[in-house]
Amino acid sequence: QQMQQQTQVPLLQTEEGILIVEGQPHSRKVLYGNVIWDGALSLSKLFAWNETVPQQELMAKIRGKKVLELGAGTGVVGLTLGRLGAEVTLTDNEPELVELMKTNVQANSLSGAVAIQHLDWGDAATFLIEPPFDVIVAADVLYEGDGLHFAQALRAHMPHGSSTVAYVSNHHNAERCTATLGFLRLMLEWGFYVDRLEDAQGRAVGSLWGHQGAKAVYESSHFIPVSGEAGLAGVKGAKFEYTSASPMQRIQIFRV
Repeated sequence: QQMQQQTQVPLLQTEEGILIVEGQPHSRKVLYGNVIWDGALSLSKLFAWNETVPQQELMAKIRGKKVLELGAGTGVVGLTLGRLGAEVTLTDNEPELVELMKTNVQANSLSGAVAIQHLDWGDAATFLIEPPFDVIVAADVLYEGDGLHFAQALRAHMPHGSSTVAYVSNHHNAERCTATLGFLRLMLEWGFYVDRLEDAQGRAVGSLWGHQGAKAVYESSHFIPVSGEAGLAGVKGAKFEYTSASPMQRIQIFRV
């Protein structure tokens, strides 16, 4: 309540207990990252659920890991991982979003676990490549363009010989997925292994729509390799359990 009175902006709370202030519309430019998107909620929930299951068949535990979030926006994914015990660095290129992330770190009292840095995918001088991070996350960053700048930035932060693993979640619209396909194609061409989270029927797992709780979404899911043009065609023509979900609610999660 005190934070609400100070900012005069309502706080949203995720199911994982993270408090988020969303940004206000900008008068001169569009800031896609100043609100929470489903891809960020899905990725946050995946990591939170993974911490509760005893086995590590799907993903390693995040507690104690050094994490970088690219294109963090509100910071909800990185803040969730910070709450789970990771050492997180949130990054974004937009000055307004860097300030918004500072507000949200303060709202969650996570300044001891979460740092904030300006990082421009098109400016290698802003990259944070040494020492390498254990995990990199990005959510709903592939919505326009050909995916090149994001792919280059991700590649730079995953140096050859490192054990860095990246998790990228993104909404899916089969008619507007040039950025997603471009990004995945480049990572494959550069020799990275790319997997997609799927259920036993080969459907993409990540959409929260129609499900009650993380267990219903992620239990029994597995990361399956995306290989060559056939794999990319499967990404473009992705199937989901609930076909009535909107494109922004249809989430695919990739591991690189």
